[in-house]
Order: sequence, then C-alpha cells, then structure tokens
Amino acid sequence: MEPLLEAKGFSITAADYSEHMIEQATAAYLSSSGGSQLPEHIRFMRQDVMHTDFPAGAFDAVICNRLIHHYPTSRLRRGALRELARVTKGVLVVSYFSNFAISALKFHASKRLKGRIATDRIPIPFTTFEEDLDDVGLRCTGSFPVRYGLSPQTYLRLERKE
Repeated sequence: MEPLLEAKGFSITAADYSEHMIEQATAAYLSSSGGSQLPEHIRFMRQDVMHTDFPAGAFDAVICNRLIHHYPTSRLRRGALRELARVTKGVLVVSYFSNFAISALKFHASKRLKGRIATDRIPIPFTTFEEDLDDVGLRCTGSFPVRYGLSPQTYLRLERKE
C-alpha cells in the first residue's frame, strides 16, 4: 500500500512493536525503490500501539493492518483502538477477522473439537467488535471483506462518533 500512498504525495509513518519487522519493512521498501536510504517523507519506527509517542491528532489518517485479530479480549482491542483514534484527526482503517466466513467456522469448530481456547488470530462477531468501537467513541462507516464469506479478514472504515 505504501507505493500507492507515496505516489499520491502522502508522508508515511509505518510503526510496529517488533524491531525485526521494522528492519524487514525498511529493507523491503529500499529494495523496491532502488534506494539506499529512506526519503524524508517515509519513516519506519518502533511503537507500542497501546501507548505511542505520537501527539494527539498527529496523522490525517491511520491504517492498522493485521493487528486487531491478535487481541483475544475486548479490553485489549479497545486499548489499541483508543490509542489509534487518539493519534488520528481523520479516518481510521483497521482490519479484523470477522466471524462471518467459512474459515472462521472451521477455526471455531477445530478449537472446540480439540478442547482448546483460542488465544490468537480470533475471528469475532461484528456485533462484539461494534461494542468495542462504541466503547472508545468510534463508529463503522464502511466494511470491506477481503473475500466475502470465505476469508475472515475484513477492513473497516472508522470515524469518531458525533
């Protein structure tokens, strides 16, 4: 997604908690751009999504990709969403694993048959996620499933409630 945003003239700050992922993302960017150093309008930095160093409203928009499904509880999801909402003055786009997908049914059935409690990459019902959003003052203004009914990965466009 970065090449598209960069081509449109946006400054980009990419953040991850893992130093290894920051190194991988930086190397991938440099490899694809043919450069030896990052341009001024691109930053890769280590941050904790629960407590970032960014000031309130630091970004015009925030995209959170493939993170929320790692949080098995509403408390954790809400903590991340609250911080993401704090640092954006505009739209927030997040991906999550929707419970409405064949692979989500297989996931839950497999855990139940094996007597295991899911702790990671957990598909959740939209109504549950909507409660998380409501609690942190956000509302969904668009839902974009990657492969409707097949894959659980879904992107949501979120805005502050008025």
